[in-house]
Amino acid sequence: KEIRVVYYIKTIMYTVLENEREFDELVKKGPVVVQFWASWCKPCQRLSPTLKTYCLSNNINGVYVDVDELNELADSYDVQKLPCILIVKNAVVLEKIEGANWDVIEQKIKEHLL
Repeated sequence: KEIRVVYYIKTIMYTVLENEREFDELVKKGPVVVQFWASWCKPCQRLSPTLKTYCLSNNINGVYVDVDELNELADSYDVQKLPCILIVKNAVVLEKIEGANWDVIEQKIKEHLL
């Protein structure tokens, strides 16, 4: 008899999206934290490293969505203020947080994903 051992290694990533199709694929795969941001947004720049480090250290996929590059995607989620964080699980938005209040963002991630 042949014995097969299959290992599943979950790859955790934090990346910048190139197109909407990538977004759709990523949110279907499991929990993900989405940061809508722009290069000119100072609060976005301050939040990004903290959010990325937190997500990676807690095995949560994360993604940056540049609203200037993917404005239709931002519009579809009614992004009005930057940064805007979506907490998504099984392709369902569980929470939308506008602004860079790290305490609120961290609390909501813990509440929904940890």
